[in-house]
Amino acid sequence: MPHGTIRPAGHTPAGHTPAGHTPAGHTPAGTAHASPAGTAHAIPAEKTKVALIVDWFTDYHEPSVAKAALNVLRALGCEVKVIGPLESGRTQISRGILDTARKIAIRNIRDLKPLVDADYRLVGLEPSEILTFRDEYPDLCDDEQLDDARKVAAASFLFEEFLANETDPDLFGDVFSGAGKKVYVHGHCYTKALVGTSPVLESLRRVRYEPVELRTGCCGMAGSFGYEEKNYEVSMKIGELALFPQIRELKEDDIICSHGFSCRHQISDGTGRAGRHTAEIIWDSRKY
Repeated sequence: MPHGTIRPAGHTPAGHTPAGHTPAGHTPAGTAHASPAGTAHAIPAEKTKVALIVDWFTDYHEPSVAKAALNVLRALGCEVKVIGPLESGRTQISRGILDTARKIAIRNIRDLKPLVDADYRLVGLEPSEILTFRDEYPDLCDDEQLDDARKVAAASFLFEEFLANETDPDLFGDVFSGAGKKVYVHGHCYTKALVGTSPVLESLRRVRYEPVELRTGCCGMAGSFGYEEKNYEVSMKIGELALFPQIRELKEDDIICSHGFSCRHQISDGTGRAGRHTAEIIWDSRKY
């Protein structure tokens, strides 16, 4: 799989699809640049600069998540650059391919540091991807890159963290309202381990949803573990321990928030229900 890079407009590295020639059935998340949605009612405010980091999973499988996030950020008055599709090295780390992961980390630190120097927050949609910037990059980089790696790590946020901790809570009311609807939240394991689920819950509260955190552990997918045929049965058994039974108890029209790509697909495979990313749920609450 080719890696993502931050590149000048018009430049197409080897292995990337040339502009205007996308794979069949694929709508790149970056096409959201052209969408006027979320801008007509943007709140006048001093613009916070955000680099929206779009990972491979989101870009190729669920570009609607990136588009929703972009629209939410623009509606809150942020100045947004879309970066990606960008590979973090998480997949290689999980597989023990550390030499390749290290090369990816070194490249991304080099390419992202100018954005951090220009006061951009690095906001990611997939927890395991963006949290790799924070948790692993300072350990993977060259010694002379350590200060830069720490700066990139400090500027990296989950989408929900950015909404909950880096934005003015008064900005939300004029644009969004979940009208007190309940949202049932399954937290991603990386989020639980490194951040906690409080930012997910708070971001939903800010738009007047009533989040209810489900008492679940791992969904069973565990990154790519559950995608492998030999692990399928174990993966499903893990899902049945807590997550699947609780999802099945929900009403058909209840909203399920699952902000991890693998978790959403595990919920779908195990229960037939659709979990949605926080960004999509928040964008659905817009008043206009």
